[in-house]
Amino acid sequence: MKRISSFIMSALIIFSLALSTGFCSFASETEKVGDLNADGKITVVDAKLVLKHVAGTQELDSSQLRMSDVNSDGRTTVADAKVILRVVAGIQKMPSLVVGSQGFDDDGYVEI
Repeated sequence: MKRISSFIMSALIIFSLALSTGFCSFASETEKVGDLNADGKITVVDAKLVLKHVAGTQELDSSQLRMSDVNSDGRTTVADAKVILRVVAGIQKMPSLVVGSQGFDDDGYVEI
């Protein structure tokens, strides 16, 4: 529990720093996995929503829950927030997603 709290606090500090420097990127043309607030970009704001959900202070709707599971393990966890932060920082690309039952097409977009 202490470790999760420590990670959440670290992520929120990174989030605050990223907001203050305007470091946000990865625009998309349509709804994309990782874009929880549906603003067309994957940013630290999306990671913050995941962390607040994990901490139990924010409920996510069904669409946001689908978008938040960026590592396709069937759950929304701190690991998903970590991936989003790494994508925003340019450290990694969004992981390939399982096509089919998860509802994603070959490019990681949600099938509607």
